[in-house]
Amino acid sequence: MQNNTNDDFVFWQEANIIKEEYRRKTRLGIDGNEENVSLDKIKDFFQICLKKLGKAVRKSFDVKKGIYNSYFINEVIDFEKDGDVIKPKRFKQIPVASFLESQMHALRVEKDTKRAKSLYSAVKNSDLFDKELKMYKVCSSLKNESLEIGRCRVFTPGWLENESIWLHMEYKYLLELLKFGLIEEFYNEFDNCLIPFQKPERYGRSILENSSFLVSSAHPDKKIWGNGFVARLSGSTVEFMNIWLWMCAGSDPFKFEDGLLKLELKPVLKAKLFTKKDASVKYFHNGVEQ
Repeated sequence: MQNNTNDDFVFWQEANIIKEEYRRKTRLGIDGNEENVSLDKIKDFFQICLKKLGKAVRKSFDVKKGIYNSYFINEVIDFEKDGDVIKPKRFKQIPVASFLESQMHALRVEKDTKRAKSLYSAVKNSDLFDKELKMYKVCSSLKNESLEIGRCRVFTPGWLENESIWLHMEYKYLLELLKFGLIEEFYNEFDNCLIPFQKPERYGRSILENSSFLVSSAHPDKKIWGNGFVARLSGSTVEFMNIWLWMCAGSDPFKFEDGLLKLELKPVLKAKLFTKKDASVKYFHNGVEQ
């Protein structure tokens, strides 16, 4: 360790020593004794954590692609043996394929409008964007990844967790665009990404029903591109309801002023959602307008 000047490596070494010692001490349980910890000490600890995590987030940003890496493989390329113990001395860090989730979380905590817009543009220009369907995939191609990364690797590309349009995650990403205030960018994706605007013949089911995932154009069978599979009334529906509320009510509809709870609606609705045509109730029965 003394031959390595990398602060991150030293932190990793020391943190793992502490972790292994903790596991050794608690292997058979804990004594249950309690100890008072001051609030200032807790705050100091969290500040250190925020500093460390903030540094990690900045390091995960891919400058060339303009998006964030989600996962890394750290391959040991130099080590020493101490009896039966292997002590790594140096790692080679390899970023795993891109995931939409990281971009969504980045938008959630971003404060700068210019950086947020830049991230949006970079995501749309990345392999996370399905240019055929004009929707967003859960991840980019995993074909060069090891099976060791987990079950997502074993699915056919474009299916389930491997490069499909994972609806819950796509909706979470759209919601963050809206919450940040990237209204134009949100409506740029509106017609292509939301299920009510899908072509039923391509979607393969009712457009009033969400799916767990849509088959992306990464799938080898072109006939099922855009098909929705596994009906869901959970995550994607909740995200859609949040989107609907933000569109119709705004970001902060309720306020408490002068001892009163007040409601102030600030909708962000595009003109294209309205019509000047006759709004009288019409319906069809057996294919005939009534």
